Amino acid sequence: MSANAASPSPKAEAPTANAIVTPDQSKAKSTKHKKKTGCGPFSIKSQKKSGVLYLRSMDSPTSVFAAVNKYKSITDALHTEANSEHQTNSDFRSLALHHFGTCDKFRNDFEVHINNATSPYFSKEVPKQSVLESSFHKSVRHICFNACFLRAYAPIRDHCFLWRDLAISNSDQSAADLTKDRVLNEWICQLTKPQLEPNATNRQKKQPKGKAPSICPTIFVSNNAEEFSTRSKVEKHLNNVYTDSPESFLRTDITSVPTNNLLNGCITSINPLYSPLGLLEELFLDDPWRLLVSTILLNKTQRPQVDCIFFQFLQKWPDALSTSLADEEKIFNVIGVLGLGNKRSKSLIRFSKEYLELIESKRSALADDDTKLLSDEDPKPVEYTLSMKEVKSLHQCGVYAWTAYQLFILKELPEGDSFEVCDHALQLYVEYKLGVHLWDEKSERHHSQAVGKKKRKRGEEVDATDENRSNGDTPRSSDKDKPRRSKKRKKKKRKGTCNGAVEELDKSATP
Repeated sequence: MSANAASPSPKAEAPTANAIVTPDQSKAKSTKHKKKTGCGPFSIKSQKKSGVLYLRSMDSPTSVFAAVNKYKSITDALHTEANSEHQTNSDFRSLALHHFGTCDKFRNDFEVHINNATSPYFSKEVPKQSVLESSFHKSVRHICFNACFLRAYAPIRDHCFLWRDLAISNSDQSAADLTKDRVLNEWICQLTKPQLEPNATNRQKKQPKGKAPSICPTIFVSNNAEEFSTRSKVEKHLNNVYTDSPESFLRTDITSVPTNNLLNGCITSINPLYSPLGLLEELFLDDPWRLLVSTILLNKTQRPQVDCIFFQFLQKWPDALSTSLADEEKIFNVIGVLGLGNKRSKSLIRFSKEYLELIESKRSALADDDTKLLSDEDPKPVEYTLSMKEVKSLHQCGVYAWTAYQLFILKELPEGDSFEVCDHALQLYVEYKLGVHLWDEKSERHHSQAVGKKKRKRGEEVDATDENRSNGDTPRSSDKDKPRRSKKRKKKKRKGTCNGAVEELDKSATP
């Protein structure tokens, strides 16, 4: 060190090689960090871990079922540059072709479904909104290089994930009355035009440094028509609005869950197992092998990466037999982009071989069983009758594969008061379907109550089934089982009660 150089002060010396930070600088950094994150009762954190669903609140105004029903039509999920409402039929067609017109399959199927649904005697008649809506959902349910099925329902999924992951802190007393339906009132998520067209040639090109453009970009639109590209910006905006005027959230009234919308009606009319969430497993209701393969590819991989690669895979190996005889290197060249290419290519070949062996063994066992052959009922194909033990015995098939098989192949929704979920996308699907089921039961109950009131006014007798439905008692068991259950309950209560309590039970039990 030269003599002219000033010696550093003792306070400025640093014991390590890190940069020296003064107290004023550290204070400025902390305040800057607070301004960036924002301080408020709202936080949005991903909850992708498995959990237990309690089925009693599936149709409440704060459920995923309520979040899905915020979309009255698919046009609510499609964004336009002018940000205008597309309510007329001509706007519906132009908006759909604006987002999905690059796909030849969608464009051709969309026009075919519209022409088949409209009357041939009035060719100049403009199709109805329901015809366009149902034609759109029929045309978009396929996998292709353009990722039509992925992009069509991506905004509804993102909106539900935002609805689910939004957490409200109870530390602030003024935030005690806040609920999700009040905070996210009139919020919606919409699909924008992708910067890079999701075809095979563009995916194979090397992307520039930084984050690659998404094939299904979505934006969050607030009740004031403000647009936010990420969930962190939504969180910051909500906290800023709360700090400025916390009473603005309490002004909004809690509305009932809208159910009679065009979106749900058109999708469920195509197939009752379909949903506005657009899960990949919904496309393989008639092919258990493809459904299980989709679970293997979706495991530890994000959904936007799978759809286009899976389409390319099925073009070369459409069934279990061709996959079991395929070359490992050729499969790796197709699915290597997803990661774990060597392991997954070996796993798909081994899984397909074990799947074929399992199906063949079940067919031979069914042929040896004379009782099933003599029955009048037509037996289902053995692919649709696998048990949990048989599905889990297959290579790379665990709880996630069995849950998907149970929901989409066996068509079994969970029963009871709770249900354990192993995948975040399947969790949304189960919550939505159970909300639909509970809401249908309530609507049926209200209808039976109205019918009973009309019959009483007319002096007619009310059926026992109508009374049970109006009271919320659905007869799940036969009439023979009911007295047996009541007798068992009586005996258990008599053992642990005194004589007086027994007499009261007998009096209450007598009609």
